[in-house]
Amino acid sequence: MAGQRDLLTESTRVLLITLGQIDAIRSGDPGKASALLHELLVSHKAYANLMLIDNTGRVIASGLPVGEDVDLYEKPYLRAAAYSHGFSVGGVEEDLATGDLVFPCILPYLDTHSGRILMYIMATVRPESQIREFAEINLSKHMRLYIRGKYGKLAYSYPPGLAEAEDAFEREAWKEIASNELTEGLLSM
Repeated sequence: MAGQRDLLTESTRVLLITLGQIDAIRSGDPGKASALLHELLVSHKAYANLMLIDNTGRVIASGLPVGEDVDLYEKPYLRAAAYSHGFSVGGVEEDLATGDLVFPCILPYLDTHSGRILMYIMATVRPESQIREFAEINLSKHMRLYIRGKYGKLAYSYPPGLAEAEDAFEREAWKEIASNELTEGLLSM
């Protein structure tokens, strides 16, 4: 699984480097860049979105609409890319356009003469594109796998579709435990 994640991360880095060589991106023209990024999203299902971000952290172009005046300046992955002048991968967070949980990957585009950051190119990677091996794991009928984001939003479940039903059961079980003052310990399911 780590090998597939590394391969996808490396292919994302190469995609971002390649995008930095295309005139529609390098020009920073929001209309042209957004059109190209949208076209790329159609053929690259591993990505929830592709974005162009100015050197102050403001989103200036996006393959999918993210709203106006979106500022990513304080995001740790952007700060890491700014500090290192290199590729950076963030932790799981909600995609601005889709609301899906994603891994943001970002690369600064540098001025070749001064080394100054002109803009950033970012891809948000869908977690399921990194963990296809789970679909091939021969789990027993009693085993479940859930991957959740920082605030508990479900990013992936195996087998698919069971998480919502089991979440309802687990909430009811915890409600019952909480109502009994004498109950202590952990609930294991």
